[in-house]
Amino acid sequence: MDKFAGSIAIVTGGSAGIGKALIKRLLEKSSNLTVIGIARRPIDEFSSFPNFRSIQCDVSKADQIQSMISTVQSEFSGKSVQILVNNAGHGKPLPLIDHSSLNDPATIQVENLEDVSKVYASQLNTNVLGLSLMTRAVSKLMDHQKCGNIVNINSMSGQRVVPTPNSHMYSATKFAVTALTEGTRQELRVINSSIRANQISPGYVDTDFFQAFSMEQGYQEKMKEVVKTAITSEDIVDSIMLCIEAQPGCQIGDIQMRPTVQIL
Repeated sequence: MDKFAGSIAIVTGGSAGIGKALIKRLLEKSSNLTVIGIARRPIDEFSSFPNFRSIQCDVSKADQIQSMISTVQSEFSGKSVQILVNNAGHGKPLPLIDHSSLNDPATIQVENLEDVSKVYASQLNTNVLGLSLMTRAVSKLMDHQKCGNIVNINSMSGQRVVPTPNSHMYSATKFAVTALTEGTRQELRVINSSIRANQISPGYVDTDFFQAFSMEQGYQEKMKEVVKTAITSEDIVDSIMLCIEAQPGCQIGDIQMRPTVQIL
């Protein structure tokens, strides 16, 4: 981590799960790295670390991202952002086709296309647009002559489509992340940047994602069994650190991770 001394790391979705675990690891690994946690609510857990800053920001809102960028520039003038981890993301259960045989108790009940649009847009705005806006905005704060990383937290849902209708729009957003990661890598090469583009694609992870996806009782009971064998946030953080701590001449592309027992 010495190569990042005096610089800034920005982690979105920092209030829980993978983001929270990563912030903790970065703070423990280096007192010379300023770590900024981005979330919709304040992140109070790390206030004892002098090199931590919490900034409220909804990454699906361009004006809030711009405000966050202005805050970083004002408070940390002279420091470059060398690590960006796009971790914020969520899913909502709603099939692409309107047919009763595709629904299950977890499926969101919608009355019209406007309702459908809101469900789909919430996923696209955070998982695709938010990631893209953060990458574009933060890359302007990076020193492209120095080693750095843009790490996108993707999903195995961005690698294959499973026969679960409720998750197909979520999967579409994650396939987009796969394309965006590779597109970012190619653009960084064109401008002769020393920044690396990385992607972590986990399967089932024991985080609050499942609670956010649906609170339907049957779904929650099923997920309680799933998470018993799920990988952990710490497992994901280990892979993120592998990307970050790699030698400057080494770029790790896509790390696919699953619980050992997961089939798809």
